[in-house]
Amino acid sequence: MKRACAGFTLLELLVSITIFALLMVVLIGALQLGTRQTGRLTGQVDRSQQVALVQHFLRAQIGTAQPLVLPSDQARIVQFDGQPHSVDFVTVAPESLPSGGLQVLSLALVDGGAQSDGRLVLGSRPLRQDVDAAPAARRPTVLLDHVRTARFVYYGPPTPSDDPYWQTTWQNMAYLPLLVRLSVTFADGEQMPDLAIALRLSSSAVDLRLNQNRRF
Repeated sequence: MKRACAGFTLLELLVSITIFALLMVVLIGALQLGTRQTGRLTGQVDRSQQVALVQHFLRAQIGTAQPLVLPSDQARIVQFDGQPHSVDFVTVAPESLPSGGLQVLSLALVDGGAQSDGRLVLGSRPLRQDVDAAPAARRPTVLLDHVRTARFVYYGPPTPSDDPYWQTTWQNMAYLPLLVRLSVTFADGEQMPDLAIALRLSSSAVDLRLNQNRRF
């Protein structure tokens, strides 16, 4: 009996190579898709963690804003400058600042220009009563990057006798706003949950309004 010889013809070999190549293309495509989805999910988790940390920090710092009066003005005007895209206020220094004491913190949306997205940055400088020798501000810290819009609004009465409502600015006021709300939209269209912060020392506005109402 002759021993049977096993082998492949050239056609069978070409078909096998073609099928193997198609399988590799499918597997590589699936791997790339999975990698992109994993990277996107990781980026979302990282951003969520960063947003949570930033919100906790801002809630602590803005919530403890101090109603200090400007030393150079005869009228009572507190050191709080609220604008649509920035806010400056006096508060106790965060733990990350070694100097301690009261600090003037500045939160602002910085436009990155045509080549990059905007950033929400934090600046700080020690509070000095000597306005003629103001210290230089420290290098700003980036809190959030890839930001398209960041908008502040302020809740409080424009005068002590009025009812409070949301306002786009809070400047040259004799008291702090009751609430500060921050809305952020990132460059990819995702929105940060609105952050509403109650200022613990803002009751002076309510007290002024109640005192005026008692006179009538």
